[in-house]
Amino acid sequence: MDLKVAGIVLAVVVALGVVLSGAFELTGAVAGGPLPVKIGVVTDFTGPAASWGESTRMGAELAVAELEGNGMPVELVFEDYKLESRLAVTSVQKLVEVDGVDALYVEFNPGSLAVAPAMADSRIISMFDAAAESPIDYSQLSFKTYLDYRAGCRQLAQHFKADGVKSVGVLKANIEFGELCLQGVREIYPDAPVQSYDLGEADFSTPLARLLASGTGAVVQVGFESDALNSLRVIREKNLALRYGSSDDVVTQRVREEYASELKGGWLFGFASVSPEFKQEIWAKYGREPFNYYGAALAYTHVKQIARALYACGREVECAVEKLSESPADATIGFKRFEGRAAVFDIGITSGLGVAK
Repeated sequence: MDLKVAGIVLAVVVALGVVLSGAFELTGAVAGGPLPVKIGVVTDFTGPAASWGESTRMGAELAVAELEGNGMPVELVFEDYKLESRLAVTSVQKLVEVDGVDALYVEFNPGSLAVAPAMADSRIISMFDAAAESPIDYSQLSFKTYLDYRAGCRQLAQHFKADGVKSVGVLKANIEFGELCLQGVREIYPDAPVQSYDLGEADFSTPLARLLASGTGAVVQVGFESDALNSLRVIREKNLALRYGSSDDVVTQRVREEYASELKGGWLFGFASVSPEFKQEIWAKYGREPFNYYGAALAYTHVKQIARALYACGREVECAVEKLSESPADATIGFKRFEGRAAVFDIGITSGLGVAK
């Protein structure tokens, strides 16, 4: 090799070294700097809950910006599972085996119920954002967040009872959160009649007629926006004398606008509030509201909790689980504490039209 060629090769090697050095610096992998905590977020971006998933992305990214401003770099790896259980499992496998995440944040019941048993022997901390309670039964490294549907439906029943409703029926989805709601209602109305259905069913004419025939004066149903739309459509078309109770993330603004008359006299449960300060931060970063502040606020709260616990413990898993379990109260969405690795929140009750009691 002549001196001219050797000089060119040396220049290329030096330039490559500079580029690689810069790349490492961008990820925080410089000498003395912390490697980013890597959190996998498994949610829905293109399926029926895509708008919630986008809200989650906004809250998680806001949390990362805050953490990095405090010297705790975090890398988020998003996976879209379209609310298909099979895709949730393969997404998590990719996050763990290929991306090497330090923790998981998995949303919605279909994904949480599928992923939890698959992670039973894993050494990865998992946070399941779902109404179902069973995901945390598979591993001591698992946490659960979201509303307590048993407590929420119990409060709905208490309000209907205070209104003088003699019988409350339950239109129960055949999934764990449907059973939790039924348990809550039956704490107040032990003989509450029930009609069950599979998620995806659209015609509630027969089950609602049966509940009405049994003497029911109000019906409680938790599920998805489409469930509320289909039930309230039947109540309107059949002119059924039934009050309606649900969660306020099911009775969306669209539902309230289309079925305001049918929602009168009903009750909704939900998170007590989302802090004005958090809403201002979202506006400052994005210049718009998320579709659902709940999704954004939950992701913001728990991404920060997970990252702080991992940093405090140098990524040692058992220590991080203990730290995460001791997370202090946070006003962003009314987080109070973890009990048995399940998040506890203030629950708010509003009228069927979303007016606070």
